[in-house]
Amino acid sequence: MAFDPRRDLFGLSDRPLTRAGAGGAWTPAVDVYETGAEYVLVAELPGFAPADVAVSVAGTTLTLAGRRPSGDVVARQFLRLERGQGEFRRAFSFPDAIDAGRIAADFSDGLLTVTVPKAAHAAARRIDIG
Repeated sequence: MAFDPRRDLFGLSDRPLTRAGAGGAWTPAVDVYETGAEYVLVAELPGFAPADVAVSVAGTTLTLAGRRPSGDVVARQFLRLERGQGEFRRAFSFPDAIDAGRIAADFSDGLLTVTVPKAAHAAARRIDIG
């Protein structure tokens, strides 16, 4: 089934489950788009290293989690603090079955790109009766 923005506007169950240190809860920005064969998520994570982020999958739900240390927040007197600190967790549920064994992730220039292939569906066929 193809992604229908009208039907699935919030169907990609984006459930930000966040906890944060000083500065309040934060959630990294994530773009999600679909091609014929896969879903692609692109998360903005400037200042992160690949080891700072965890990507996991269970069923048709993909979860991104990580932590930005808040060490400088305690030691400084900020006039304005807009960059989120502490832990984040975001979960995305897809409307179609996915091929969890072929999910790939790439981290470059502060962007985490996760490619989630759709599961192959068996083609319809006629069964001859003998």
